[in-house]
Amino acid sequence: MQTIQDIIKILPFKKEFKEDLLKNYDTLTDDQRFSIERIVFDLYDGLYEARLEENMQLAFEAAKKNEEKLDHEFYQRVRLQTEKQLQEEFSKTETTVDLSETRGELQEILGQGK
Repeated sequence: MQTIQDIIKILPFKKEFKEDLLKNYDTLTDDQRFSIERIVFDLYDGLYEARLEENMQLAFEAAKKNEEKLDHEFYQRVRLQTEKQLQEEFSKTETTVDLSETRGELQEILGQGK
């Protein structure tokens, strides 16, 4: 099971912002941590679900061409591939999507303003 800190590390935020968030996380109030956790999990879940849906479609297309087996492990293979892709993508780049609104919400919770 990944912790909130593990997820923050792989999300596509700027390096400095991630470091600041991780450094201050343990000193935040319970309300601040809860708010940050909700935002981070929602963001990760949205990115994961979008990628999973895309990978499922690709896997079904591959299965039509007999390039992928439709067995009892099909869904698990696609899920693992999706998780691996997300971690690789997030580790390669600081940000490839516009997360300014999410970053602003997190900074507001941390008391750093927008």
